[in-house]
Amino acid sequence: MIAKFRKLLGRGKTGGLNLLRFWLNALTNFGASLLVVRYLESPELWGAFVHYFIIVGLFAMVLNWGNREYLLREISFQPAQLKKLWTSNILSRLVLIIFPILYFLIFPVSKEFLPFVGLWLFSFFLLQSTDVLQHYYKRYFPSLFGEIANGIIVIGGIFFFKNELTVLILCQLFAIGTLFNALITFVPFASNLSSVFQWDQKHLSHSFVFFLMGASGMLVSRIDLYAVDYFLDDHSLGLYQVMMAFFIQLQSLGSLVIQPFVKNIYRLKPQSILRFSWSNLSWGWLMIVGGIGAVAFILTQLYQYPLDWTYFLLGGLLVLPIYVYSPLIYWLYKKNELWVLVINLLSFGINLLLNIWWIPIWGLKGALLSSMLIQWFLLGVYSFLMYRETRFKN
Repeated sequence: MIAKFRKLLGRGKTGGLNLLRFWLNALTNFGASLLVVRYLESPELWGAFVHYFIIVGLFAMVLNWGNREYLLREISFQPAQLKKLWTSNILSRLVLIIFPILYFLIFPVSKEFLPFVGLWLFSFFLLQSTDVLQHYYKRYFPSLFGEIANGIIVIGGIFFFKNELTVLILCQLFAIGTLFNALITFVPFASNLSSVFQWDQKHLSHSFVFFLMGASGMLVSRIDLYAVDYFLDDHSLGLYQVMMAFFIQLQSLGSLVIQPFVKNIYRLKPQSILRFSWSNLSWGWLMIVGGIGAVAFILTQLYQYPLDWTYFLLGGLLVLPIYVYSPLIYWLYKKNELWVLVINLLSFGINLLLNIWWIPIWGLKGALLSSMLIQWFLLGVYSFLMYRETRFKN
C-alpha cells in the first residue's frame, strides 16, 4: 500500500512539474502583454509584435517536425540507440531551416529584425530538441529554471526599456530569453549527444505523420489568428491574441483533467467512452463559467479592453466542446489515426474559409464565431463516429 502511494505521489510530482513549466511560459507571455498593453498603454505595439510572435511560432512548429512523438516511439524500441537517434534527429532536422529562409525571401523583413528572428527560431529548435529527453527521463527541473530565466529577461527587459520600448526590442528580448531558456535546458542533456554525427532522411520521412497530426491540430486552433493578422490592424491583432490565449488555456484544462484517465480510456468499450465523454458536461460547465468570469475580469479590468458580453459568450461556447470530445480523440487515434488527420484538415479548411468570409464583415467577432463553430463541428463529427461505432458493435 505504501509502495503504491509513493508511486502515485511520484507520478503526481512528475505531472505537476511538467504542468508548471507549461504555466511558467504562459505566465511570461501574459505578463509581457499586460505590461505593454496596460502599463505602457501601447496595445498597438503589442499587436505589431504579435505579427512576429506568431510567424516564429509557425516555423518553430515546422522545425520541430514531430520529433518528440517519433523519438519517444523509436527510443522505446531501441533504448540502447538513444544517443545515436537523438543526435541524428537534431542534425537531420537542420535541413528544415530552408522553409523559414524561403518565407523571408518571399516576404522580406527589415535587416534589423532578421538576425533576432533567426536567433529566436534557432533557440526554439534547440529547446524543442530536448523535449523528448525531458519526457523520457522525466527531468523537468532544467526546463523550469530555463523558463524562469526567460521570464526574468523578458519581463525585466520591458521594465528596463519602458520609455523606449519598440517592436524590435520586444523581439530581441523574446529571442534572448528563449536562447537562455534553450541553453539552460539543453546543457544538462548534452551528454546524450553521440560522437558520431549522421544525417538520415528517415528521421524526416518517418516523423512526417507526427508532424502532420500536430501541425493540422495547431492550425485548426490558430488559423483565425493568422487571418486576423492579415485582415485587421495591430490593435485588433493584439487584443485577439491575448483573448484567445486565455480561451486556449481554459481549453487546455479540459485536456489536462482527462490525462490521468487516458490508460483507462484505451481499455473502455465505445459505449462507455461515449457516456464518459458526455458526463464531463456535469462538471465542465462549472469550470467554464468560473473560468470565463475570470477571463472577463482580466480582459476588461486589468487590460481594460472594451469587450461586450458577446465575446465571453462565444468564448464559453468555444471552450465547452473539448471537455466532451477529448476522450473521443484518444479512442479514434487508437482506432485509426488517419481519421484524426482528415478531420483536422477538413476543419482547418472550413475555418479558413469562414475567417476569410466573416472577418471583413464582423471583425474580431467573425473570427471568434468561426473558431467556436469549428469546435462544435469537431464535437459533432467525433460523436457521430463514436455513435456509429456503438451501433455497429450492437
